[in-house]
Amino acid sequence: MSTNTIIAIAVVSTLGLGIIIHSWLHKIIKFKMDESSIVQHFREKTPSGSVTLETLAKSAALPEKRTLEVCQKSTQLSSETNGLWKLNG
Repeated sequence: MSTNTIIAIAVVSTLGLGIIIHSWLHKIIKFKMDESSIVQHFREKTPSGSVTLETLAKSAALPEKRTLEVCQKSTQLSSETNGLWKLNG
């Protein structure tokens, strides 16, 4: 193989890896930012109570579907039997 071919393969591989890492980091950072806005609602507005998903979505300025995804994946939030969410700890 020629030097140009090796360089081209290395550049394409590096770009592919960079794109994969970028999308992975973007997903993690977006989740943490959304989770933070939801947790902030509890700390500022309802520190000791439970809140509906709709209220959390409005407060965090997120769609209800995204709010539900974040709440379900978060270790800082937990669901109660009647559909309300609360802050752990």
